[in-house]
Amino acid sequence: MEQEIPQAGHEDHQMVQPEQDDPPMVNGEGWPEYCNPAYKMPNLIEVKVVIEETGEERYIPVAIERAEYRKKYLGGYRHKKTGAVFHHAQSQTEISTGKKAPKDTSNLFSRDTQTAQFLTRGQQTKREAGTQMARHDLHLDAARDRELRAQEYFGSEELLNLQKQHAVVLQRFWR
Repeated sequence: MEQEIPQAGHEDHQMVQPEQDDPPMVNGEGWPEYCNPAYKMPNLIEVKVVIEETGEERYIPVAIERAEYRKKYLGGYRHKKTGAVFHHAQSQTEISTGKKAPKDTSNLFSRDTQTAQFLTRGQQTKREAGTQMARHDLHLDAARDRELRAQEYFGSEELLNLQKQHAVVLQRFWR
């Protein structure tokens, strides 16, 4: 599918000439130009090309093709309060099609392979928690406090009966 390239002088036209020695300019909003979120990419840019043999400079118009679809969401996390979506890097990375190295099976049946090493270690939590009781000289804000109550005990036999009941319901719908 060929796309028609607009002629130079079009309203979306912009000259692009990167300068290596200049520091990034900061616009009025405090964002550097290279990461300004208000920046809109034009439909056409001109690229400066220098021909080495003759030293001639040419400006070539390059049309910008935009994706017509959103990237498929393959997993991640959503902030419950703000609704911001954070993509999970593992699920957004393409799976490698290359073959894996063959597994070394020369030491598969040795005593060292079949014996697990156990270590006993104490655990010290990195964060300690505590409670503060109200006193006459200390004001505690109780506006966000919640009272939690324990639910009724649900034993393994009751769970097994519930699973059987649900299995019967599924079988009824299936048959």
